[in-house]
Amino acid sequence: MNLYTAFFRPLMFLFPTETAHNIAVKLAEAASQSSFLLAVVNNSFAFNTTSHFLEQTLFGLDFPNPIGLAAGFDKNGVALPFWDALGFGFLTMGTVTAQCQSGNPRPRMFRSPKDAALLNRMGFNNRGAANVAAHLKKSFGQKKQPKVPVGISIGKSKVIDPSHLAEVIADHIISMTLLYDYADFFELNVTSPNTPGLRTLLAPDKLRPLLENLLRHLKLMWTESLPCRSHAAHNTKRDRKPLLVKLSPDMSDDEVREVIDLVLELGVDGVVNGNTTIDPSTIPSLAHEQGGRSGKHLFPRTLKRTSFIRELAPGLPLIAVGGIFTPKDAVEVIREGADLVQGYTGFVFQGPSYVGDIAEGIHQTMVERHAISIKNLQRH
Repeated sequence: MNLYTAFFRPLMFLFPTETAHNIAVKLAEAASQSSFLLAVVNNSFAFNTTSHFLEQTLFGLDFPNPIGLAAGFDKNGVALPFWDALGFGFLTMGTVTAQCQSGNPRPRMFRSPKDAALLNRMGFNNRGAANVAAHLKKSFGQKKQPKVPVGISIGKSKVIDPSHLAEVIADHIISMTLLYDYADFFELNVTSPNTPGLRTLLAPDKLRPLLENLLRHLKLMWTESLPCRSHAAHNTKRDRKPLLVKLSPDMSDDEVREVIDLVLELGVDGVVNGNTTIDPSTIPSLAHEQGGRSGKHLFPRTLKRTSFIRELAPGLPLIAVGGIFTPKDAVEVIREGADLVQGYTGFVFQGPSYVGDIAEGIHQTMVERHAISIKNLQRH
């Protein structure tokens, strides 16, 4: 037990779940304005080593370690320097929509400490792509851009009817265009359970034209403007910024296979295995609430699905998220084929030492197994 789990977590858990989350992000945003505080945070929590074992290059980007902050934690990208200082190897912000939206009515976020789980039905609440882009422009202009790759999760605005595919495509392209200069990669979120009809976009007859148009637009953007962030520009062999697709633990194996086939056919750069689940049995104490469930209960699904995807697509970059709380969890899911991992609920429950502890645990496992790269840990 550390200071966070002994004192700060019980204190934060006295507040309603969304209030506690907003306080944490506000504190991180404030700390992001101070170089001194960021240095203190980095020295206190980040895993710093001269070893290069944890480093990887995937879809043209350099990752100093495989642990990322999952989308949903910092929806508007207001505290990226703080997450960077904690030692994350990459950051995914959002989900951002083209239009500013307040999300679903409150209460819309719940916790179950005994299950180490969260439930949310936030509904893509965010400031909208134009406002988020304006903030990032100001922040990056003040030399406060992270040193690690930044992904931006984009999703459909709620007011857009998912059956009107041309409008759905245009909506995503607006977000992508406005946010282009600030993203090292984009993550397409069509699997959140909290926007009505969103998951219908997973159907191949809708997902194919959506992906085709987003890939085409990324190529167009690449040729019309020089990538302004060094992470994205370092690989001159690329002809666009990377695009990843986020999958759902509620998808059947056949549905996953269809998406993976499409991803491989179109040349999409990778997949993110995991989102929240709508299965009410996973958090019995919150079975009466609707929304997406995350937490330790997801880990077995994440592990099994990661192995399945890796068998389907041996060379496809794969990020695993869902129930990853400990170094052992991270090592297990990497062993099943994940190249990178992400945390959200585990980070909430474990606190600021989450990244450093997992990085140290992965590194120690690599030393013990004489593995000199993340790939060496994978059994596939």
